[in-house]
Amino acid sequence: MKIAEENAVAHEPARAAGEAGPRRTLAPAGITRVVDASTPYRKASWASRGEPTVVELSNGTRIGGRDVVIMAGLPISGPEAQVVEAAHRLRAAGAAVLHGGTLRPPRSPYVRARRGEDALHTLDRARDETGMATAAEAADLESALLLAHRVDILQVGAENMQNYPFLSRVARLGKPVLLVRGQTAGLTELLLAAEYVLAEGNADVILCEAGVLGIPPEGRPLLDLTAIPVLKSLTHLPIMAAPGAVPGMACAAIAAGADGVVLEPVADDAAEHDFAERMERARRVAVAMGRRLA
Repeated sequence: MKIAEENAVAHEPARAAGEAGPRRTLAPAGITRVVDASTPYRKASWASRGEPTVVELSNGTRIGGRDVVIMAGLPISGPEAQVVEAAHRLRAAGAAVLHGGTLRPPRSPYVRARRGEDALHTLDRARDETGMATAAEAADLESALLLAHRVDILQVGAENMQNYPFLSRVARLGKPVLLVRGQTAGLTELLLAAEYVLAEGNADVILCEAGVLGIPPEGRPLLDLTAIPVLKSLTHLPIMAAPGAVPGMACAAIAAGADGVVLEPVADDAAEHDFAERMERARRVAVAMGRRLA
């Protein structure tokens, strides 16, 4: 008899919550692969791929393999020299990717439209001088078209997670996509959103767990750590976590199996010192999990 692969489903009692990869079952002679075609996210599921997806960026950084990738927020609105200096310090602390925030249209008609372009120029210089990869969120199609020529990763934020026409257009730009889970979205909805990107032929999709709606609703999102091992059992796509302002959650996310974490921008010297300490803790947790920081 031959070994066949069967797609994982969440309700299988014999499967551990954190078990990743396709299940292996005995199949009748002549059948080499068994897949569950009932799942609505076929390309994102283990049924379509027998090994984890690894997204390789232009500078060689790999997301989804053994390495745990730290994506650090970089406040790019300040003086260019200071921003670039901060990027060097983030790199020295262990970050692998710079996140330049969100590119949005001006909120006022009296704000210079080129301010976003100036910020991207600063991000370009930080990338060139540090050798780090870069990411930024596209709030709309116009900003996505601009960012596609400037950054390594295009982020689709939580508010656009189910904007399916937008997802399809972003996918066709050919850049790796960081897809953030909406605060009220279930895991199936997140995987269906990823399916829109995959269906356009863009295999470089990275899921991001950024928290569910807090209580009260105006509170900060609460990171759903349980989503990480569950997603690992459902999909071959790499998974990052955005723990927000709670330092310990970054380490918890790595321990839960996240392939990387997105950390908030470092705004001052005190925050920079705290960032270095968080990186050291993250490094120790990664090693304990048999992994390493990129």
